[in-house]
This record gives sequence, structure tokens and C-alpha cells, in this order.
Amino acid sequence: MNGQFHITLTPYWAHYLEQVNRTYERLEEAMASHAARIPVVIYTRVSTRDQAEEGYSLREQERACRQYAEQHGWQVREVYTDEGYSGARRDRPAFQRLLRDGQAGRFQGVLIHKVDRAYRSVEGMMGCFSHWQRQGIFLASICENLDFTTSMGKFQLAVLSAFAESFLTNLREETKKGLRGKFAEGYHNGWVPWGYCRGHCSGCRDANGPGYCPRVGLPDLAVGPELVAHPVDSQALRYAHRLYRSGTYSDRDIADALNRYQVETEEGLRVQVRSRGRPGEPPGPFTKEFCRDMLQNPIYTGVVTYTGSETRGEETVKRRQPQAINPAGRQPALISEAEFEQARQVRQARAQAPQGGGSARQDRTAVRQPARVYLLGGRLDCATCGAPLHAQAGGRNDRRHVCSSRLARSGACTQRSVKADLLEAELTAQMRRVRLTAEQIETVIGYLVANGGLSVIAAQREALRQHYERIRARYERGELGREVYLRERRSYERGLAALALDERSDVDLAQARALLADFGRLWELLTPLERKQIVGVVLRVALVDNGHVVAWHWYPDCAGLFAAPA
Repeated sequence: MNGQFHITLTPYWAHYLEQVNRTYERLEEAMASHAARIPVVIYTRVSTRDQAEEGYSLREQERACRQYAEQHGWQVREVYTDEGYSGARRDRPAFQRLLRDGQAGRFQGVLIHKVDRAYRSVEGMMGCFSHWQRQGIFLASICENLDFTTSMGKFQLAVLSAFAESFLTNLREETKKGLRGKFAEGYHNGWVPWGYCRGHCSGCRDANGPGYCPRVGLPDLAVGPELVAHPVDSQALRYAHRLYRSGTYSDRDIADALNRYQVETEEGLRVQVRSRGRPGEPPGPFTKEFCRDMLQNPIYTGVVTYTGSETRGEETVKRRQPQAINPAGRQPALISEAEFEQARQVRQARAQAPQGGGSARQDRTAVRQPARVYLLGGRLDCATCGAPLHAQAGGRNDRRHVCSSRLARSGACTQRSVKADLLEAELTAQMRRVRLTAEQIETVIGYLVANGGLSVIAAQREALRQHYERIRARYERGELGREVYLRERRSYERGLAALALDERSDVDLAQARALLADFGRLWELLTPLERKQIVGVVLRVALVDNGHVVAWHWYPDCAGLFAAPA
């Protein structure tokens, strides 16, 4: 046999091995196909703690994004979720982790359910999109169904983001009205302060409830929006105030003392106290900052406060100091007014005491001069020498554009510096020529009133029509009585009326349509940063000669937005 041997397989084992080989081949093909799929991630967000606890909105966002990824053959690597965070905030933990992972190259695409899930501000949304685009990361929005890699898609994204921000502002104004009403009635606005709870003991969902509070599962202490003293935390609060009023404890000392303090319940159990945490974060130890705010909060004397909000740059933040106080609060006082005043005097005395050497503290509350915005920055070229024009700031808010070859003294360019105001006035004249088609206007309006826009509304109308047609066919065959048929027809008519755009929104859609139809007026209402974002997606470059723009070069797919000059 020449040192060789052969194995003769029976037909059964030969067939078995053939099946095994085919299975491995299919597995290798599937693994190769899976490895070739584009890696993407999903980002979901809800704005309130109640939404986060219910989880329905988050599940629906993830479900729609996964379905979209499956349709496109993409591989979902991870889901990033921010529960109880507003889209206007930049410090969302999951979103910050998403940005870091994108920087590390861990995915190629980001799926979101809707544009405002990622950002509510134009600057934030466009800045994030541009950042991802430079890294080779694409963005897919399920509801808007827009291609954000084209200039027209970017323009539509900017308009949608501007409307999302403007309606968020409108929502804030409406919310303020409700908050002022609650304040006038003596009810607290906002998250429940540490030391209090809602008193809904029988079905308690408080962060410092199950496993911490001894009253969980007992009859409710309150049924309305009133606050009641938390059985554990209220005792710890009084203890912290007593320590601070002694004058020998700093805010950090109070935090350290609370982190060691235990409250003895009526049942004889000892409970280690803890903070309630914040939206999206679990309860935990006390910090110096927490104790500082807690010791200066007058709500513990039985009053309610109204702080309101203010705008800092592009963000709207809650004021630290109350703008009004209602002494007739509905919650019980945990400390007396005299004790609160004593604590205030202790803080004032500690602030005036010498703090050691070093430079004087900077006034962090001073109003900073707003940054200068150049609407045409990075979009101007010199018609004389072809070099780009650079933005240059001068005194007294003087903004200019200067030819870079003159700045470098590398050529014989004769183009003098140009005031930015003059060129931006010419830009405004161009933007007044923008004309959105009726279809484009209704597309934007559709997204304002329904997730998915007009296509979703049309699908809902079609579903109603098909249901009514089935009812009518059964009626004509004698399977349904006339009373049932008429009831179903009235339901169909009411459903159609409810799907009308103007019936689906609390926003004045007639005013919104008029604003979109008159883009020049909309341009005047936008902030400088919003204008700059729109310029960046419609304008490729403008040529400047002798102090004026002599040629505007728009991106090809946006050139049709501009009507011919009259």
C-alpha cells in the first residue's frame, strides 16, 4: 500500500460528512456577510423622568431604528440612551459617550428616531453633524427620512432644527404660564427637593422609597400635588442645618457628616441617609455642591419660590436665585424662618472671613461679551488674487474681512479690508430671494405635527379609508345594521377631520406657513448662529471685489431655492 491507507465510508456517513461541510460553508458565508455589514449605533432620548420610567417612548425609538437598520443591512453595535434629559442640554452622559466612541472610530453611522432626539438647537445639531461628517460618520433620521449628506438635505435639516428650537421656546413660554399658576396656588414647581416626597406611599416610586423608606406600601400621606416630609430625609435635613448653624462646619464638612449619619426609624431600624440623585442618575453620597444649595433653599421654611430661566449663549438655564416668593406654601416647614436666617448669617460671616493667600477670586457671575459671529466666515474669496478672505476683529465690535495674501504680505493684492456688516447686508438681500415650494413648506409643517411627516398622515388616512370601505361593504351585504353603519361612518369622518394638519397641532400653522413662505422675514427672526448654519449649507463661496460681492456660488442642489431678481 506504499505506506498509505484508505478509509471507505458507508453511504450514511458519507452523506453525513457532506451535510457537515455544507453547514460550515454556510456558516462561514454568514459570518463573512455579517462582518461586511456597516456598523451603526442607535441614540434614543426622552426628556422627563416619568417618560424614562414608563419606557414606552424609548422602546418605540429603538424598535423603529432597529427595523430601519435591518432594512438597510446595517449591523447595530450599541444603543445609547439618555433618560430624563432635555435635548437642549450638552452634558447628557450617553450622548457624550456616543461622541467619544465616534471619535475612537467604533462605528460608521448614527441612527436617531427624529432630529430633535439628538439636539434642540440649530448650532448644536449642525455642529455635531459636521463633526461626524469630518470623521466619516453618517447620520440617519428615521422620521425625517432625509439624506443629510447633500446640500439640500443639510438645508432642510437646518430649517427643521430652527423650527424645533423655536417651538421649544414656545413650549417653554407655555410651561412658564403653568408654573406661575402652580406657584400662585402655593405648590412647588420642579423636582421634589431632598427632605420632601409626594406622600404616595402605597405605590411609591420615589428614588428614596423602596428599600429605603419605612413607609413604602402603607396608606398614602397625600393624594394631590402637595409635598410631605420624607420620614428619613427630613430628619437628616434638620440635623445638617443644626450643624451648619453652629458656625464650625463648611459645606464639605456637612457633606461628610451626612455621609456618616444614620436615622433611627420608629421600628428601631437604622437607615444610612443618601441623596436622591438626579434624573438619569441613581441616589448616592452627598457632595459639597449639593449641601451648599440645600442649606440656601428657602423652601424648607414652608414657602414656595419661582426662579424662572434665563438665556446664556445658545442655552436656556434655570436661574439660581428665586425671582418671587409665595409665603403660603402647601408643604410643611422643616425648619423655622429664624433658623434659616441664622444659617444665612453664618454663610455671610464665613464668606467675609479671610481665606488665606492667593489672588482675588474672579467674578464668575459677570456677563461675558457675546462672541462675534461672521455669517460669511470661511465662504469668501478675493476676486483680485483668488486668496480666501479671513475674518478679523477690531475694537468696538468692528468686524472685517481681509484678504489672506495681504495679511501674509505674500502678494501684490490691492483688495482692501471690507466691513462684515456691508457684506452681510448683501447676503440678507440674497436670502430674501429664497422661495420654498408649497411641497417643501408642507413637508416641514408635516414634521411639526406628526412623527414621520406627511407620509405617516397619508398612511393613517388610507388605513381609515380601508376600514370604512370594509364596513360599508358589510352594510351593503346586509351583515351590519344601519345604526352600526352610521356610527362607523361618523367615526370615519371624525377621524379624517382629526388628521387634518391644522387640527393636529397647538401651533398656529397658518402663521408657520406664512413664515416659511416669506423666508426673508424668517431670516430676520433667526439668531446670527442660526443664520451662519444655513449659510454653511447653501453657499459654496462668494467672490468679493472692491468691497462688494460680485458673484454668489451656491451649491447646485440649493441654487433652485433662489428666485430670479425682480
